[in-house]
Amino acid sequence: MRAGHDRFKAFLDEIEPALRLHGRTLCFRPHHRHVLGDVHASVKLLRDRAGGPFEVLLSPGDLLAPSMLPQAEDHLARMFAHLGPVAAAVLLTDVAPDAETASNGLLVARRAGEGVLPMPLVARLLAEHVPAETPVILLPGGVDAQRGALGL
Repeated sequence: MRAGHDRFKAFLDEIEPALRLHGRTLCFRPHHRHVLGDVHASVKLLRDRAGGPFEVLLSPGDLLAPSMLPQAEDHLARMFAHLGPVAAAVLLTDVAPDAETASNGLLVARRAGEGVLPMPLVARLLAEHVPAETPVILLPGGVDAQRGALGL
């Protein structure tokens, strides 16, 4: 893990001048199996690189490991409370285990309302913690049904 974190920091140091030169930002999509694998690491990146050309996408489904599902409500509340106010955008997917989950440790992304996450809670957390101007991204197809599942 330490080597991955060191390499990630070196990558940020390497790419930052070019991003600044070209007036670009780089938005990271954290995932529970990546260097940016949790709320703490994501907030730390934003704090350590404040004013820099780096952003974070809040994608709750990506931050949840299968083992976290029994406490999903608590995890979702922390994700939205800490990342919602500072995320560049929110990718709202649902998740579900599939036949491979036990062996690969991954959940499958589903359209909002088609998985196991409590969408009324997600909608409430979105309203409470994410600024109205923050873009919200849904998976393609069935957008009206996804909006309905989220009460939007």
